[in-house]
Amino acid sequence: MRRKERIMTLDIETYIIKGVHSPFAASICEIQGLNKKSLIQTCHKSPHLLLESLFLRCFFHFGGSRFVFYCHNLGRFEGPLLTNFFIAHRECRIENLLIHENKIIMLHVRFRKDQLVFKDSLNFLPYKLHELNTMLLPKKIKEPLPFNPFLNKSEKFRVIPYVKHDAQILATLLHIFKEQTYSNFLQDPLISFGIPGIALNIYTKFFYQKGIFTKERETVRKSFRGGLNFIKQSHVKRVMGLDVNSLYPFCMLNRLPIGEPKLKKKVTLEDFFGFVYVKSLRKVNKGASVTANDSNYTLPPSPPYEEKLLSSVPMILFSEEAKYAQKLGYVIEVGWGVQYESSFSVFHKFVNYFYNLKKSNHSMNSISGKLIMNSLYGRLGMRENYPSYQIIDRYDLHDLSSQGKNVKLIRSFSANAHLIENREDSRHNRTLISTPIASAIASYGRMTIHQWVTKKDLKTHYSDTDSLYILSPPAKEFVSDNLGGLKMINPSHWEEAIFIKSKMYGLRKREYSINKIKSIRYAKWEHLTELQREKK
Repeated sequence: MRRKERIMTLDIETYIIKGVHSPFAASICEIQGLNKKSLIQTCHKSPHLLLESLFLRCFFHFGGSRFVFYCHNLGRFEGPLLTNFFIAHRECRIENLLIHENKIIMLHVRFRKDQLVFKDSLNFLPYKLHELNTMLLPKKIKEPLPFNPFLNKSEKFRVIPYVKHDAQILATLLHIFKEQTYSNFLQDPLISFGIPGIALNIYTKFFYQKGIFTKERETVRKSFRGGLNFIKQSHVKRVMGLDVNSLYPFCMLNRLPIGEPKLKKKVTLEDFFGFVYVKSLRKVNKGASVTANDSNYTLPPSPPYEEKLLSSVPMILFSEEAKYAQKLGYVIEVGWGVQYESSFSVFHKFVNYFYNLKKSNHSMNSISGKLIMNSLYGRLGMRENYPSYQIIDRYDLHDLSSQGKNVKLIRSFSANAHLIENREDSRHNRTLISTPIASAIASYGRMTIHQWVTKKDLKTHYSDTDSLYILSPPAKEFVSDNLGGLKMINPSHWEEAIFIKSKMYGLRKREYSINKIKSIRYAKWEHLTELQREKK
């Protein structure tokens, strides 16, 4: 008789020795049921002994032959720690792992006769643990560490209640999430690897119409690009932050490509719908993107839309985006095209249902409705084949490199353990995908944010995919809880801001500040002021 699978949470606390995180306390908590069983393990001298003792106690205490552990930041924190442990352990074998954006999202290990699977709960509930705690469990407040373990190693025992509480909080949150999602959709969300997979499962089961999704074409994938960023370099006072309300779900309600593709050797853009090969383009007038019709405020001479998307020809472009570029004053020469049928109703029921769920008073329904609604479009843009990931020794790495194999080194855990991405050993994605639909939605998103950026009354200084930082308050008719409307970011008003380039800015209000520099994890306001001086 097969023993029961156990679903747990795992929290590890570390201190830093010579720049390396060293575990000294860990806690496991069972997710099932409201009366949660917990285990705590501490060991000040040996991180290896700490983890081995914890897992052996877990096997004995809970029983079972398969354990699924959820860590709230597996990709950046627990994942590398655990991988190092299992690589060094003689009785462990890493059987599978999944990587996304160079982060571990799943780790499958055989430990003696037991199977251990680790997943990242951030892929299900992508908020900080204390934020989720405040939103959903206000009576169980997540407390800060009683001391700084990096400075005071002699009192590490005081962290025990903290690490136990964290594992219990995460277990309670995942239990609520699982029960609520199953109640609404008869789907166990935790069998997936994250919200995008859940969104696709729900869409396929309740909303999908056969014949809508098309076959993958690599030419169309070349049109699939990210969001629009705009920056007006400045150091300004009194800035207001706004979001476009559910930008991508709003764009999912537009006209989208469906059915089988047809290759057209000649294209007349005005009556064509699909994707076109743009051979050349040139600007014949200023158009709507250059001037904001305000003598005291003009956009830069190199406008955001053209700089981001129309500067590298030849290119593949969604036909509606090419028509939008024509309205901006471009003459576009197109060659061939891939034509599709079109529909406005592909996602109407899905978006309306989940947007109403997002606006519900139930906290978990509101959170899950927002996450599922926002995640579907990107999931549709997955590649048909995705690479495999392997941990190999230095000899295999040398052999693969010398043979010219299509492999990429992701991370070296030790001198003899290297994580590689192997594109020659790819795996087929058997779920529904539609690059044309995903690319079209991304195009509508860029066009929508560009229209907001160039509104003369807003005086936008920065935009990033679906957010704006402006100097002038928007008109009341623009601010609403409707799809595609503007909503205030919390906090929305800032005393001053520095905008340097995309993903590099700072916002300050009294002593509180938000600072973003892509290459610096814990950026400070002083870093931005120094960079601004260097730019000048």
